[in-house]
Amino acid sequence: MTQEELADLTDLHTRSLQKIEAGDKNILITTVRRIQKSLDCSWDDLMS
Repeated sequence: MTQEELADLTDLHTRSLQKIEAGDKNILITTVRRIQKSLDCSWDDLMS
């Protein structure tokens, strides 16, 4: 999945996802939950 596809699924900007991946942006738990649901993965998988 591309960052653009994930951005569409989570209703986030691609640049925001890039900053999250790089550790340059603090995010709310609700945003993490949106990403988790969009990726259809477990909490443990997302955090590992």
